[in-house]
Amino acid sequence: MPAIPVRSSQQILRWDAALIYNENESHSSTAMTTTSLPTLDTPGAADTVGAVLLNTLRQGARGTIVSLGTPRDEGERELLLRLIEIGFLPGETVRIVARAAGGREPVAVRLGGQSTFALRRREAELVRVQPAAPGAEA
Repeated sequence: MPAIPVRSSQQILRWDAALIYNENESHSSTAMTTTSLPTLDTPGAADTVGAVLLNTLRQGARGTIVSLGTPRDEGERELLLRLIEIGFLPGETVRIVARAAGGREPVAVRLGGQSTFALRRREAELVRVQPAAPGAEA
C-alpha cells in the first residue's frame, strides 16, 4: 500500500484561507474574480503534463491529485472548501470505483484508499489528477 501524504495543519489552513471570501474588500455584485484566489497546486509539482479532470477518468482508473481549480463564483468556492475539508488535496491518490448508469453523475471516488465519496460532475471537474500508468498502483 502506498504511503499516504501527510499534510500539516498549517498547509491545510493556508489552502483553506486562500478560498475564504474577504468581506473587507469591496466586491461587485457579480461573481468573484479568479485573480483573488490562487489555484491549489501540489507544492513543487511543476510538471502537470498529462493531467486531466477527475470526472474524465474511466471506472477503475487511478491517479494522483495535482491541483484544485480556481473558483469562478461563490458556489464553486463553497464546493472547493468542502472538497478540501473531506481530503481532496494535492498529492492524494484517487480511484474511480463506480459511475452512474450511462456514465452520468454521480461518480464514486476512493480517496487515499480509505474513504469513498460520491461526487457530482461539477465537483469532480474542480479536481485535476495525473492518471497512473496502466497496471501501476496509485
